[in-house]
Amino acid sequence: MVFACGPGAGALLIPVVIYGLALVLMAMLSTGLGELAGVGGAIFLISDGLIALRSFTTMELPGASFWIMLSYVVGQGLIAMEVIQRTGREHGAPAPRRSRP
Repeated sequence: MVFACGPGAGALLIPVVIYGLALVLMAMLSTGLGELAGVGGAIFLISDGLIALRSFTTMELPGASFWIMLSYVVGQGLIAMEVIQRTGREHGAPAPRRSRP
């Protein structure tokens, strides 16, 4: 990604590399929460990769905004689901009860 985006980043190259490293670290650390969070972290990384490609290269993905937002929402949603599930398990929360009509 750095090789693809580097030439177009210009003066922002160093901050872009630092942000990219932070994203990779976040994706790696998300695997420690569980499988859902690990997948979510990877999908979120894809989302930001698509933003970088759109911002710093001439590559064009048809419907880029749609794919960026879809991967962002799915990635963040999976991470949040894992955190909610893990928090419930750690606090011994009872299973959700079905409501009666």
